[in-house]
Amino acid sequence: MNNIILKCLVLTNVFLQLILFRTCSKSKDTFIREQDEEGFYEIQLLNGDTSCVPPYLEKYDNAHPEKGMFIHYHITKDSIYDFFNVEGTCIIKSHIHNYVKNDTFMLIDQKPIDTIFGTFIEIYYNDTDYLYKRKYDTVDNERDRLQLLNDSHTHYYWIIGIKTSDVYGPFTFEDYLVKRKELGVPNNLQL
Repeated sequence: MNNIILKCLVLTNVFLQLILFRTCSKSKDTFIREQDEEGFYEIQLLNGDTSCVPPYLEKYDNAHPEKGMFIHYHITKDSIYDFFNVEGTCIIKSHIHNYVKNDTFMLIDQKPIDTIFGTFIEIYYNDTDYLYKRKYDTVDNERDRLQLLNDSHTHYYWIIGIKTSDVYGPFTFEDYLVKRKELGVPNNLQL
């Protein structure tokens, strides 16, 4: 009998540790800076507040609800583009050079990879095989690629309203300063 009680206590302890590890190890943040498949950093949605079938999957009978969030992209002054982002998907493409945040806002300094290194193009090296390479990427090693990225003076600026899921940008630095004042971003939150 004591052996059964001991096994139950051990299993209960293991179960509680697994629950605590799982709940404590996952960040509570909504938006995070994370590496993309090329090794550059992007802003991703980590914790969504909604479950629904993404609109692009609604036409399939076997589509199931995904956890995510509706993001409100303020592309121009007069237009808002609402899009359902699934958890773990990109909100702002790489490379996120710098960012700061508080409970209300996230400010982002982006060095846009598509502008600096170009978009992907297919390079054929025989009749049937090809690879994808960025149009302006002529560097063969990572250290030189990072040096080119750091030397670039191309910056886009973004503001994310964390509580409202509003994404504003991309901006020039001057337009970013105007928008942060308009949105009431506190002066102590600086890039």
